[in-house]
Amino acid sequence: RLEQMISQIDKLEDVVKVQRNQSDPTMFNKIAVFFQ
Repeated sequence: RLEQMISQIDKLEDVVKVQRNQSDPTMFNKIAVFFQ
């Protein structure tokens, strides 16, 4: 299950990178909530 969590975190990081590239603050803020 730890590997599953790590893979999910990797996917989240990829999404964050995409959102940063798109400069969409609303989506980035929704994702950023997970890291608070």
